[in-house]
Parts: sequence; structure tokens; C-alpha cells
Amino acid sequence: MQATAASAEHGAALFETAAAGIDLLITDVLLPKEDGVRLFHRLRSRNEELTVLYISGYIQNLPSLK
Repeated sequence: MQATAASAEHGAALFETAAAGIDLLITDVLLPKEDGVRLFHRLRSRNEELTVLYISGYIQNLPSLK
């Protein structure tokens, strides 16, 4: 399954409807309201097989990727 979301909230909602069919999250590190790292950890708690590819156009003020 492939889906596109405009925000972390929208992505989380899409994930909730199809968690078993999503195995890769591609997310920007810097998102409004919730960064991509936190989003990944929140979704990974629901699907331990989920992997992530972080992207970003910014290098300043990046959160830790751990």
C-alpha cells in the first residue's frame, strides 16, 4: 500500500486504518506539531516491523534521530 499524508496527524490516521499494510514510513524530520522522529516511534509502537527513511531539506535544529 502507498499513501501520502500532508501532516503527521493525517499520516497517523492513515496508518491506523492500514497499519498491517504499511512497512515503510518516509517522513521529513521537521514537521509542524510533531517531528518525524516522534511520529515514527509512535507508529512503530503499533507495528514493530515498520522501518523509516528520514528526509529533510534543513540541517539546523534537527532532533536526535535515535
